[in-house]
Amino acid sequence: MIIDGEDIEELKKVLLYKKIDEVHIIDDQNGYIILNDGTQLRIRTNEGCGGCGNGWYYLEELNKCDNAITNVELVYDQRNYDEVIQIFVYAEDTKIKIIDVYGDEGNRYYGRGFDILVEKP
Repeated sequence: MIIDGEDIEELKKVLLYKKIDEVHIIDDQNGYIILNDGTQLRIRTNEGCGGCGNGWYYLEELNKCDNAITNVELVYDQRNYDEVIQIFVYAEDTKIKIIDVYGDEGNRYYGRGFDILVEKP
């Protein structure tokens, strides 16, 4: 199953009441998260225009969560001229940033954000 990284309701279905055991950043556009039930979440950022910076997004940070996730939150921010998309989870009353992606939507033709491929064990 592939879900849009900004579809918080679908992401909640995958993450709630699980722990994040491992995180791996492969490069600035790809990484993955492994949950305690063996589910892998492969993060792939949007690839934009081949001739300019429009639509390119980059993976900056992935983090583990050692306790059961009880809520998931999506936050948008600005960093210089880039849009920042962050996913936070709550576990034991602590807010933890698990995904941090940034980029520039530009002219809006090439897309934005990131996708998550969910692979069950």
